[in-house]
Amino acid sequence: MSVEPFSADQQDALQEIANLAMGRAGAVLAEMLDVYIELSVPRVAIVEAGGLTPEVEALTGRDSQVAAVRQPFMDGVSGEALALFGEGGCRGLADLLGHDSVDETVERELLLDVSNIL
Repeated sequence: MSVEPFSADQQDALQEIANLAMGRAGAVLAEMLDVYIELSVPRVAIVEAGGLTPEVEALTGRDSQVAAVRQPFMDGVSGEALALFGEGGCRGLADLLGHDSVDETVERELLLDVSNIL
């Protein structure tokens, strides 16, 4: 299935919506964790499902492993957000939240909780 590309204005609008949303989410997360959160400008791209792996590799580097959390949203604007956490991301979250030991279940819960905040 082919997806029609966005016009430049549409892409700019979507990027600005994502930028505002992530800025607000980052501020909430920073306040909750009492840390500084550095955010980059979100990138909007049309990607077929089969082409997602190369896009993730381009964003994160070919040799890195990531955890991905998919978060659909709907109302006046519908879509899906994909949060990618690098190899050390979950351990860093666990440390900030005071977890001494982290198993796979705790990792999943941390990633889901933070993704829901975002």
